[in-house]
Amino acid sequence: RNRIDLKEGKDIWTAQMQIGAPMDPTLRPFLAQISACVLFDLLIDNSDRWSGSNTAMSPDGKTLYFMDNTMSFSKALFGHEINVLAMRRIQISPRKLVETMRALTAEDLERVLEMPPESKLAPLLKPFEVKAVIARRDNMLRWIDGLIARYGEQQVLGFP
Repeated sequence: RNRIDLKEGKDIWTAQMQIGAPMDPTLRPFLAQISACVLFDLLIDNSDRWSGSNTAMSPDGKTLYFMDNTMSFSKALFGHEINVLAMRRIQISPRKLVETMRALTAEDLERVLEMPPESKLAPLLKPFEVKAVIARRDNMLRWIDGLIARYGEQQVLGFP
């Protein structure tokens, strides 16, 4: 009923992703996807997600599509303000995504993004962009760890 990128929609998902707030069980899978999107956008620093029409739902209303990631991978170490604010609006995160981010290394990124020697394409990320991804990850984990210290791991990592 409400677009998640407009104020009314943001207010709904923000309110339900606060520790101790009632969460509509029918929205829980959808809220987990929004939480993952928020963290992913900060990791890649996609500053364009919430500017309008860069999210869509599947016709059955079960799958959130994150579209248009073209404004990603800046050299910002904390991330664009819009991404940091989106992360700070939520207090519940997907456990598996957070665990995966904890294990992520610069070497992992370099390895998966490595172009074959015969490729005529430039590297997908420059070394300073890889460094920025890891710095944003570290800052994000500091925020999440602060929430865990305050509310407990079960509460904060409340999505699978």
